Amino acid sequence: MDASPDKEFEIVVNTKKHPVEGPQIDFDSVVKLAFPTSPTPTSEYTVTYRHGPHQNPQGALYPGQSVFIKNEMIFNVTPTNKS
Repeated sequence: MDASPDKEFEIVVNTKKHPVEGPQIDFDSVVKLAFPTSPTPTSEYTVTYRHGPHQNPQGALYPGQSVFIKNEMIFNVTPTNKS
């Protein structure tokens, strides 16, 4: 697999396709694709993914982390309010 830094991928975030540059994407970028404007200033998010490349085929993504991506990789982003 070519991990060229300027390669474009098409990923799926909350059922919508998005073109992004790879080879990696970070937590904040995935959240911004799902929610371009934050629901509330106190919102936190849960991000899970599947159908990823061999480096990270599935799992959860946390603030400050990034994952390798591939075409048709699926991300689910759910807002959760702080208590």
